[in-house]
Amino acid sequence: MPVQLMSAPALLKPNPWNSNRVSPDMELRLEESMRRNGCYKPIICRELGDGSLQIIGGEHRARTAERLGIATVPVINLGAITDSKAKEIGLVDNGRYGEDDPLMLGEILKDLGVEEVMTYMPFHADDLAGLFSAGDVDLDEISIDGVDDKKADQQPERQALTHAVLRFKVPIADQESLQSYIEHVIGKQGLKDSDTMLAAGMALMAVVTAAKEGGL
Repeated sequence: MPVQLMSAPALLKPNPWNSNRVSPDMELRLEESMRRNGCYKPIICRELGDGSLQIIGGEHRARTAERLGIATVPVINLGAITDSKAKEIGLVDNGRYGEDDPLMLGEILKDLGVEEVMTYMPFHADDLAGLFSAGDVDLDEISIDGVDDKKADQQPERQALTHAVLRFKVPIADQESLQSYIEHVIGKQGLKDSDTMLAAGMALMAVVTAAKEGGL
């Protein structure tokens, strides 16, 4: 049975298979979120043979809490579960089953103040451009990456949607190979300094273009 407790984040050990990566930009937003709200979401752990706790889900939160000097974080200890079960739970914890209704999310962002929300929420400018195209949030009233403030004497003009966020599944057995190859193409194309999601998309398009030229 899971046990809920509080622990110093430094005592929580990382696991060696965590595939979740956070860009420097999103790391800053996570820090700001935890400064504002603390660590309210429990770190999911399992108990090792020596009695220590190993993180299954929430490593970025634990390390951020440690950097911020947060004394204790909430932990759910799942007990002495196997590596296989720990990996399975880790994938589920990193995943997300639902999607936001764009109109409802747009209204929430308006209520909270979009510019302020952007300092701690994990949204990219392209995500918001697509979101706002479905709602009535005025991009000209906020300042986000890639969106310039308009002068008062200019007519409001919506930012054109330039990118789409795609979601697809791959077999778990192929995940590491695909991720490794995408990272290889990102390096070869000189995209390492780009937005993480944009770089992955451009790398995928490079692969598609090469496949088309090869007659695939």
